[in-house]
Amino acid sequence: MDECRQEWLPAPEALELRSGEVLLVRARLEADPAALASLADVLAPEERARAANFRFPPDRNRYVAAQGLLRVLLGRCLGTEPEAVVLERGPGGKPRLAVSRAATRLRFSKSSSRE
Repeated sequence: MDECRQEWLPAPEALELRSGEVLLVRARLEADPAALASLADVLAPEERARAANFRFPPDRNRYVAAQGLLRVLLGRCLGTEPEAVVLERGPGGKPRLAVSRAATRLRFSKSSSRE
C-alpha cells in the first residue's frame, strides 16, 4: 500500500477564507516557557482561571497552548488581536464565537489527542 504524505505548512499571518472554504490546522501543544507565557497572555480571564485549576502542569500547559493557539488563529481569520476574540459556550459546552461575531459566518471545531 502506498503511504500518503501530506506536507504541513506554518499558518500565514493573515488568513482569508472564502465562503465554503475549510482550513485544517495541526499543532503540537508542547511549548517552551516563553511561547507558553505569550499564549497565556492572550487568554480571557475565565480561561486563565480554568488553567489555574489544572492539578498537573503538563495538562495546564496543553490547555493554555490549545486555547492560546485557537485565539491566535481566530484572530488572524477575523483580522483582530487574539485578545479581542470573544468566545462563548454553546450547546454541550462547545466553544464558539460570541453572537456579536457570529455574523462573520466563521465556524470552528477544536479537538485534541493529548500532545
